[in-house]
Amino acid sequence: MTAHSALESQIKKYLTYRGWLCISTHGSRNHPEEAGIPDLLCIIAGRVRAVEVKILPGKVSKAQERFHEVLRAHGAIVTVVNSLDDMMEEMP
Repeated sequence: MTAHSALESQIKKYLTYRGWLCISTHGSRNHPEEAGIPDLLCIIAGRVRAVEVKILPGKVSKAQERFHEVLRAHGAIVTVVNSLDDMMEEMP
């Protein structure tokens, strides 16, 4: 398991524990028509949160920035995290 997939799994477990429905998209490699799709799409009580997981020194790509803006325009919250602590700070 890569560091990225391990972190994504931890974050998914944390959000699921908090009551969110979380779906792993497995990124653009499984959705080539949706370049930049975030790693996790999560829903609770009609709210949508997209989570992009980045292992430092990784950066958000231009395609990801564009996709994040589309999601925000539709009312989703988009979060980029580098650790479980980052996620916990976003959602205490």
